[in-house]
Amino acid sequence: MDARKTSNFLEPMVPPGNTGRRGFSLLELLVTIGVISLLLGILVPSLLRVRFTNARTVCAASLRQMGLGVWSYAINNSATLPIHHDDKNDPFDTFVMCRLEDEELVNLGLVVPYVQEIGPFYCPSQDAVTSPSLGCNTPENRWVESDVANVAGISGGEIIGLAKPPKTKPGGPPEPPAGLNSSFAARTRAYKDEGLPSWKTFNHANKVIYSDFVGLDKSPGRGRFKKRISAPHGGEGCNRLFGNGSVQWADMGPLNNLRPVGPAAPNARELYEYYKLLDVLP
Repeated sequence: MDARKTSNFLEPMVPPGNTGRRGFSLLELLVTIGVISLLLGILVPSLLRVRFTNARTVCAASLRQMGLGVWSYAINNSATLPIHHDDKNDPFDTFVMCRLEDEELVNLGLVVPYVQEIGPFYCPSQDAVTSPSLGCNTPENRWVESDVANVAGISGGEIIGLAKPPKTKPGGPPEPPAGLNSSFAARTRAYKDEGLPSWKTFNHANKVIYSDFVGLDKSPGRGRFKKRISAPHGGEGCNRLFGNGSVQWADMGPLNNLRPVGPAAPNARELYEYYKLLDVLP
């Protein structure tokens, strides 16, 4: 028999006209898919962690810029911090920048002329998905309408919800409309059983004055907040602005040990205790 015509029955048959190339075997495909899945399992958590860290850093930078605006306001107002306002029914709600009842600016709404941008009033971890009423220019928290709106620094645009024309400064954003929220809450001052220091910068040098701490997580909504409210940064912690202008991170663990942050809103006493702990956490 011609040896050239013999073949090993274990070798794959090559169809006529085939150059000798063959496709991947099932085993090779399974190995390849397994390797890709393993790589994704390693890379995806790392990418999510990078995204989380970036949001936390940007949030801290925004809060630091808020501190500069607050100090500028205080210099022009005898060291008094921006007028404090909260909801009597929801003491945690000090996010409002313009009161609904009289359209007067309060809390961080009074800092707008000193900051001149919209972006720094918001934490990037609070958006239309996590907390619609605390995100930047979301449908539930609309500041301006503009086809070219840039959440890093919106200027101009059409105000929604105001009957009177907005007051503006050249190059800056319009006044926030009634009911608009920032992502950063003013320190609670609703609890009156203990003496509270006057709302001045020199009385709060080592105390938290603003933070992205909410006191709620996975809440379906309540009061002015018709939709869900989530804790910032995936519930891992919060950024705090002190009266001396410093911004520091705080892990959520000690706060949850004091009272678990969840769907139920804290009362005035509980919120007061939260802030006492936020003052001293490393």
